[in-house]
Amino acid sequence: MEGPLKCIGWSGRPGGIDMTSRLVSMAGLMPGAKVLDIGCGQGDTVLHLRSAYGYDAAGIDCATGPGQATGLIREGRGEEIPFPGGSMDGILMECSFSLMEDPDRVLQECRRVLKPTGKLLLADLYARGEPVVLAGQLGRLDTKETVLSRLEDHGFRVTSFGDATHALQTLMGQMILDHGADAFYGGLGVTPGLMKTVKGGYFLAVAERGAEG
Repeated sequence: MEGPLKCIGWSGRPGGIDMTSRLVSMAGLMPGAKVLDIGCGQGDTVLHLRSAYGYDAAGIDCATGPGQATGLIREGRGEEIPFPGGSMDGILMECSFSLMEDPDRVLQECRRVLKPTGKLLLADLYARGEPVVLAGQLGRLDTKETVLSRLEDHGFRVTSFGDATHALQTLMGQMILDHGADAFYGGLGVTPGLMKTVKGGYFLAVAERGAEG
């Protein structure tokens, strides 16, 4: 099971490790790259990045405890990344950016920690309809336009953006089958009507840090 910052409190994330692999392929980082997973939970993705791609991967999460990848996980928040400036080739956030209280501060920190032309890898929820900020496990669902403009405003150049909503729909459908619609929507603190308005989607994006600054 993923940690408290992973995707909307579920026992998985849309597409699982296959979606992580797709995102990593989009980024094109070389073996040996230093990669930080923000909101890494137990560190399963950190271990995968190390074993499958040969990355020098580490992670941070707002809560640490038994069961996490020993020696690879630090306690930390996206708003205050506990790594020096210019130290990372890549930063990964899977279903954690939408839960950050101060997304602008998070992007400032990512820019600080990334090397010039370093890559920011995002996999997260977004609104294909009306944007919304929810108090429960879903967090902030921005539109694609807001996501892209926020990245650009903080000096990132978006090189890839892909829709992976099918993976979110598959996960949601399975959970409704397993637990029933009332329990599913009640657990997330939303109504089916609101979800239809928001039209929740899932995206993969890679953005490159500008070399200047």
